[in-house]
Amino acid sequence: MIVSCSGIDGSGKTELARRLATELARFDLDAECVRPRYVCNDIVKRFCATRFGDPNTHVANIRPGTYIAALLLDWLDLLHETLDGHATRVLVCDRYVFDVMAQAIHYGAEVEPVLDLLRFFPSPNVSFFLDVAPPVAHARLIARREPPIHALESLDHLETLAEAYLSVRAHLAWRPVILGAEIDMQAVVRSVLAAAQGSPEPAASGQGQGDRRC
Repeated sequence: MIVSCSGIDGSGKTELARRLATELARFDLDAECVRPRYVCNDIVKRFCATRFGDPNTHVANIRPGTYIAALLLDWLDLLHETLDGHATRVLVCDRYVFDVMAQAIHYGAEVEPVLDLLRFFPSPNVSFFLDVAPPVAHARLIARREPPIHALESLDHLETLAEAYLSVRAHLAWRPVILGAEIDMQAVVRSVLAAAQGSPEPAASGQGQGDRRC
């Protein structure tokens, strides 16, 4: 089965994905936290670092569609190498294709290439969205030890990204389980275990839940 964790930068999706995979493994499930290798993403950022002095200037110096295309190639790599073999495993995804679509909207790129490839990706059995307010996420990013905050993690950008996620959820009729800033990890684990057993999903943390089909 596939579990996805989505949200704006600083929402805690990476930590959630890693913790969830660890907790599920304690129930003798073959669970793993997965994400793309980001080979193409790294190529773009290395180019920007060399040419423009900052790896995170791709939005200002490269067409947004070019960067989104690089991200989509990284996700196709994950689909081919990992997601297509998920039948006997629990793959907890740190981000999913929904997040790429949100980034496309955020950067002003066309979303059609994302939609074209989205049809090839399996729908997550459980999809979590960390609905963390941009000021809270921004404060977390500032407080982290490394790497230092960059322009795309500014409060203005986080607010724009949060709006982009609203557009994605509306456009795709994506109804994930909504989590707040404080996560009840036991409730999250119960949600995934229930889905693995084919039982109705309880809402994690007593908050809204949505369709498994996104």
